[in-house]
Amino acid sequence: AGYGPTVRVELALNGQQFTSDGALFEYLEPLLVGAIAPPFGTSSGGTTVTVSLADPDRNDTVALALDESNPDVQCRFDQTVVPAVLVSGASVQCVTPAMLAEGGVVAVALSLNGGADFTDSGVTFAFQPVAERLEVAPAHGPTTGGTLVTVRGQHLDESAADGVRAQCL
Repeated sequence: AGYGPTVRVELALNGQQFTSDGALFEYLEPLLVGAIAPPFGTSSGGTTVTVSLADPDRNDTVALALDESNPDVQCRFDQTVVPAVLVSGASVQCVTPAMLAEGGVVAVALSLNGGADFTDSGVTFAFQPVAERLEVAPAHGPTTGGTLVTVRGQHLDESAADGVRAQCL
């Protein structure tokens, strides 16, 4: 066995005659997730998030493992694993799964080797219940805008003021 970023792996069933296939195993420094954006989304899933590494200076090491066609790159939300795609040498994007209908916060992790190992960085994603039974008052206003509109409904969390904004379409 060798020490370094890449080593040959050979097998012996009797401890004497080894294969000579030249299979390679690459050691990578552990990755740390630095941030996720946005840090929240609906419990119905479907939120595209960007997962960024804590040390973007390691782009060269990460770029070796992060490849646009690499199926081994995965995101994990709690225990649910989803595929990820390369955005840059220091970040990937993945789509949140549907989970926690009542809402809740889960750990987010990243794997570069098909889920054999995941980061453990303490980064979280907040699943929020889907807003329902919306009422709008007043129901109409001028095309020039300027009307103050009140929206009421179920699962509108007033306490989530840390950058959480409602968007009307």
